[in-house]
Amino acid sequence: LGMQPCQFLYATGLPCAGCGMTTAFSYFVRGDFLASFYTQPFGMVLAMLTAFTFWAALYCAITGKASYRLLKLIPMSAHVWFWLGLGLFGWAWKFVVVIAFR
Repeated sequence: LGMQPCQFLYATGLPCAGCGMTTAFSYFVRGDFLASFYTQPFGMVLAMLTAFTFWAALYCAITGKASYRLLKLIPMSAHVWFWLGLGLFGWAWKFVVVIAFR
């Protein structure tokens, strides 16, 4: 992408929790979903969520229906544990990829 490499990765040799997020978004936008997942699984999920949010917001704007009712169906603690677990999985994945290709 022509951006500076992660300075945390450069200084420590270990990836930070956000390593690969921008690249995963970039691959996702270009339709290379496998590369997006390989680069950073959590980044790919966030890119999918961003795309979904756009279409859901457009639907809500056109129909006038509220979206908060959907979020209330799932308890907040389930949201927190799901996103925390997914984020930690993405970070662990990045550790494996970085260490495997040294």
